[in-house]
Amino acid sequence: MSQSGSIAFCSAVVIALMTGTASGKVQIEQDSLHQIIGISSLVNNEAGCGLETFVGRVAKRIFASDALTITGFVVEHADGTRNFINVYIPNSLDQFTQGAVFNGLQRLLKEGRRVTGRAQACGSAPVLTLEQIR
Repeated sequence: MSQSGSIAFCSAVVIALMTGTASGKVQIEQDSLHQIIGISSLVNNEAGCGLETFVGRVAKRIFASDALTITGFVVEHADGTRNFINVYIPNSLDQFTQGAVFNGLQRLLKEGRRVTGRAQACGSAPVLTLEQIR
């Protein structure tokens, strides 16, 4: 395969979906095989909250009572420390976007998978809520 063919094959497509939620757009990034490789803009930028980046491995996933909806996960950092990150999926998403987000989160947050992302950090503790995941 030529170098330009390799670049085209590895390039990602970003789909910005208007959702009508307070967060505006949820962005879903796909690879050339249409597998979801990133999701962003899951939460609003709340006043008084900041964004915190994270890198690590998914140690545990937490599901709602339906056993399908991820409500949070634990990320273990290289130094062995862990953080719990809440996952909020806006219920006002259209069905297509909601399905893509559910599917993408289940794949991206597979236990043992290395992840990078950002979480909104609110409060003095702080409470972390997923904003972006890759």
